[in-house]
Amino acid sequence: MAPNYDNNITLVSRGYGEDPGKTSPLLIQAFLDLVRKKSISYPMPVLDREALSSLVLSTLPRADIRRDYVLNMVESRWQTLATGLEKL
Repeated sequence: MAPNYDNNITLVSRGYGEDPGKTSPLLIQAFLDLVRKKSISYPMPVLDREALSSLVLSTLPRADIRRDYVLNMVESRWQTLATGLEKL
C-alpha cells in the first residue's frame, strides 16, 4: 500500500496489471528507508476490509473502475508496508 489512499488510485489510473498483489514496492521501500534512516515512529494504521470496501465504493463512483482490483491492491500494499515496518 502506498502511504496514502490517493497514491493507490493513481497506480491504476493508466490501467490494471495482471495481479493486484504484484505491483512495484518501490514507493513503499523508499518510505521504509526514510522511516529507518530518520528513526521515525510510524504507527501502522488499522485496515479493515469492510471499511475499505465501503470507502472504495463511495469514492470510486465510475462504473468502469474495477473496485475488486483496487481493494485487493490496497490490501496487498498495506500488508507489504506492515511487514516492512515489523522488520524495522
